[in-house]
Amino acid sequence: MTNIIWWIIFPYITLAIMILGVLYRYAFRQLSWTAPSTEFFERKKLKFGSLLFHWGIVFAFVGHVMGMVIPMEFYEFIGITDHMYHFGAIVAGGFAGLMIVVGDIILLYRKITDERIR
Repeated sequence: MTNIIWWIIFPYITLAIMILGVLYRYAFRQLSWTAPSTEFFERKKLKFGSLLFHWGIVFAFVGHVMGMVIPMEFYEFIGITDHMYHFGAIVAGGFAGLMIVVGDIILLYRKITDERIR
């Protein structure tokens, strides 16, 4: 039953919340639909944090696509054992996750500490 809740019901609930939120914001808060750029106020932390965060997202996405699209037989054919595959996935995924978290912390710190951006 928990698999049905997490993998069938929950995604539809989150999708419905997202659609209703977008419609509400478009209907009642159109002036806040776009945000002005904060790049003019402070660039150093924005550049470093944004690059870390976005490249981490790209690496995590590519890693997931490689794990789902490339069959295990291909890895076995080129000589990668199951242990090596999982070790590489944990190390590369951990690195990508660390990039995302550090970039996010830098961007949140920038938003909290700079009065003009807050």
